[in-house]
Amino acid sequence: AARAQEVTFFLVASNPAFFAVQPTLNSSGFLRFEPKLNVFGSTTLNVTLRDNGGTALGGKEVSESQTLVINILSVNVAPSFSLIQELFVLENPKVFLVPNYASNISEGTDLEQAQ
Repeated sequence: AARAQEVTFFLVASNPAFFAVQPTLNSSGFLRFEPKLNVFGSTTLNVTLRDNGGTALGGKEVSESQTLVINILSVNVAPSFSLIQELFVLENPKVFLVPNYASNISEGTDLEQAQ
């Protein structure tokens, strides 16, 4: 009777900089990864499977490589800002200027320019 072999997947990303947590694939087929914030585009994973059966008697312990393409879609980040919540002014001003009334002004991310 054949003994049970342990298997391990090996994944190599063409662009590892896309990931905060690099992709992994367990022996049950569960794929896990975490893209970095504000990163989008495509990256290719080359995936191989290795067992611990050895190569005696002509055995092979590494599978053919297969390819997975992960497409990370861009997300439209809404612009944002903060306002002073309450303002007091004197009666009847001709012109009233409030420096820094709006702050923390963000147009979203630089990556949205490609949208």
